[in-house]
Amino acid sequence: MNRYLVVTGGTVSKKVLETVLSDYDFQKIIACDKGLEICQECDILPDLVIGDFDSAKTDIVASYREKTEFLDLDTHKDFTDTHVAISYILEQEIRPDEVILVGATGTRMDHTLANIGLLKQFAEFGISAYLIDEHNRITMTAHQHIVKRTDAYRYVSLLPYTEQVTGVTLQGFYYNAQGLTLKLGESIGVSNELIAECGLIEFESGLLIVIESRD
Repeated sequence: MNRYLVVTGGTVSKKVLETVLSDYDFQKIIACDKGLEICQECDILPDLVIGDFDSAKTDIVASYREKTEFLDLDTHKDFTDTHVAISYILEQEIRPDEVILVGATGTRMDHTLANIGLLKQFAEFGISAYLIDEHNRITMTAHQHIVKRTDAYRYVSLLPYTEQVTGVTLQGFYYNAQGLTLKLGESIGVSNELIAECGLIEFESGLLIVIESRD
């Protein structure tokens, strides 16, 4: 599988990044701005570094300058560093099958919500993409999705990203469903649990956010 890792500038612990690196094989690693700091802490050499570097420590950025490729951005830009990284990925001649993003959530709720929204671009191209932090694994899908049972995540929540997600059918969950409509602004899809080894999520139209949570 052709898989990319994006390490961006939100909250990411050394434990989370090292776990992701041990659980997955990556063909390319991209660091965005302050994400370079945790890369240094974990002794990771990204294949590409993207950013305007308004938040990363100057000495750390300088130490990577001659080691790898840089895409320098203007501080006064229209899009976030993470957005530019996603655009770069989608512009590749051979796009990845899967993208993992760490550091995409944290105390900046504006950045967290924007990064969840950026998953829409991957969903529309049929690329699996996940935001992973210490407590959650988040994806967005425009088609059916399979959730595998794991000790790492107890709850599975479904939230519509579009005005509504129609014809939702759930199999393998504590709360199964047939032909359900999930509407934006409602919470009916929150805190479900798997009772089978795999849970199947199918729906007819819309974009669906799937959040697996530890606690």
